[in-house]
Amino acid sequence: MSCPMKGVAAELRRHSTFREGADTFWGAMKVENIKDIVERQPFRPFTVRLSNGARYTFEKPRNIGAPESYSMIFFLGQSQAVRIDTESIVEIIEEP
Repeated sequence: MSCPMKGVAAELRRHSTFREGADTFWGAMKVENIKDIVERQPFRPFTVRLSNGARYTFEKPRNIGAPESYSMIFFLGQSQAVRIDTESIVEIIEEP
């Protein structure tokens, strides 16, 4: 018997925008998606939108910091640093 969540995960990976869901599966997928996006080579810019409406665009690898667990990420701008809890991310937009 095949796991229905594997099909959902594969489908999510094919889309450039991921949306938050109410289920813990979505939280785990969000962390996995962020980790995949941050660690891919070559790096490609992406934007996260938070539940409060704020958006942060990571244009280059030095704009992001994260612990191994990716339970939070840090936006490192030219003159600011912002801690972002992955639970507050409602959308990840990958740049083409």
